[in-house]
Amino acid sequence: MLKEVRKIANLSKLNVSDDEIDQLADEFKKILGFIDQLSQVDTQNVKPFYELNTDNHFRNDKIINQHGSEAVKSLAPNEYNGLFVVPRILQND
Repeated sequence: MLKEVRKIANLSKLNVSDDEIDQLADEFKKILGFIDQLSQVDTQNVKPFYELNTDNHFRNDKIINQHGSEAVKSLAPNEYNGLFVVPRILQND
């Protein structure tokens, strides 16, 4: 479990000490135990507390050409072959 907690902390970009890893592992065990208890509850005959409203209260989708593509591309700082060019934000690991 400690290995998994370290991996989660690393993926979350959290600096966690060894003492905190032990504490988090205990808390994860408690949480997973509680989830296991909940998954064992028989809910077969329990009605939901809510109803999904399937009425569409939004406008109908209509295709309208408010701005020509050339006008939009002219606003872009950099464009290549009809696509917007943006700076890379993700690094290859």
